[in-house]
Parts: sequence; structure tokens; C-alpha cells
Amino acid sequence: YGGRVIAMIAALLLSATLLLLSKSDKIAEAIAIQFLGETSSTYAAFGTITVLFFLLRFSGQGVLTMISRTMLMKWFIENRGFANGLSGIAVSFGFSIAPGILNGMIEETNWQETLGQLAFLAFCFVGFIFIFFRDNPKDANCKPDGGRPLFQTKNKKASLPDRDYTLKEAQQTYVFWVFVLTVAL
Repeated sequence: YGGRVIAMIAALLLSATLLLLSKSDKIAEAIAIQFLGETSSTYAAFGTITVLFFLLRFSGQGVLTMISRTMLMKWFIENRGFANGLSGIAVSFGFSIAPGILNGMIEETNWQETLGQLAFLAFCFVGFIFIFFRDNPKDANCKPDGGRPLFQTKNKKASLPDRDYTLKEAQQTYVFWVFVLTVAL
């Protein structure tokens, strides 16, 4: 389906999950009353939060991060390492300032309203994805690296891949499993 479509779906799922998380106390209470009895509200709360955190990791942290990095790497060939480095710095910076920003939002309102605001931002992000995400440079009539490498060295040819692999072909290579297992660890 392409990164753009999947990113839009993931952002919508992220928005819905954040909205559900903002109401998780009420959802857990309703589940406890309806199915478990009021004495088991702790189990309902634990189950609700477990499912919602799984959905949060699956839609936001997992899928959106993977799609964004994959799409970025399609836009760079010769300067892929440089682009990946800049991306890593931006992600690290974002992760380092997020707790302070989120804490400030929670202190200003409460955790439920903060999650509701984040759900709205994730929903707005769908529009950003629709406008700015492009699966491949050729979809936007562009070439990787802007048509020429940023850092050129003498007597060096562009490091274009020999060929593209299908998923089944890639799964049969040693290199694929080294990278997959390293990331999994």
C-alpha cells in the first residue's frame, strides 16, 4: 500500500488509541461493573491499560517510526548515512525534551486532557502525512540526493544497489536476518 497510506492509517490508530487512553479510567470502570463486578476494578484497569499501551506502541512508536525511517532512506543513496545521522539526532532530541513538555501539559491541565490534546495532534498529523509524505523520490518527480551527491569524492561512483529485492528474496539472505535479529535484540 505504500508508506504514505500506512502512515496515515497508523496516525489515525494512534489518535484513536490516545483518545481511548484519555478515557481509560472510565473504560476500566465500565468493564469492571459490566463484566467483573466492582471488586475486580484493579484487574479491569490493568487489562485496559495493557491493551491500550500495546496499541500505542504498535501504532505510534512502532509503525510510524519504521515508515518514516524507511521513507527517508529511499530519498538518499550516497548521503544515506548523513541523513540517518541527522534523523537520529532529531529523534534523540525529541525523546529528550518530550518528558518535560508532557509533564508541563499534565501540570497545566491533567493527564486525561493532555492525552486528548495529543490525540487531536495525531489526528492533525494525518493531514501533514497526506501533504508531505512521498513513498519514493520519483513519485514527486525528484531524484535521490537531489540528483547528485552532497559529499563527492574523486573517482567514486554512486553506491547504487545492484538490484532491489522482493520480500521473499530478502528473507532468504543472510544480511537480512543479521539486521532483523540485531534490531529485535
